[in-house]
Amino acid sequence: MSDRELLTVEKLFKVNILIRKHLHQHLAEREIYPGQPPILKIIDELGACSQKEICERVMISPASVAVSIRRMQSSGLIEKLTDEKDLRFNKIRLTEKGKEAHRYCRSQLERLSKIMTEGFDEADTKAFDCVINKMIDNLSKDE
Repeated sequence: MSDRELLTVEKLFKVNILIRKHLHQHLAEREIYPGQPPILKIIDELGACSQKEICERVMISPASVAVSIRRMQSSGLIEKLTDEKDLRFNKIRLTEKGKEAHRYCRSQLERLSKIMTEGFDEADTKAFDCVINKMIDNLSKDE
């Protein structure tokens, strides 16, 4: 690996750390923890879903999802309902507090996106989108 390629990975690590830092500063005020925004988004999109469906859509371990689900249920962001078709399973859905938390997370992601892309023109945005999509495709080949 060339020094340039290594530097690219190091810069991506730094961007990831800075994103997490910015988000944590604002989400912690609302007692929303780092792994929760993607889970809130998935539940919002699906309306109600199983824990297995969440695990299939996020890139974290089932054990981490289980911990997040318990924490989110304790804080009133989600509720578990018995699946009418199969009483052995629970469906997870957002409470009103969870819907508000999801809206807040989305607003913080939009705020962060504006900060990150400040000074970008349309060409910069298209070029960045192309590069980041190639990186995602390249990394996804191994999955």
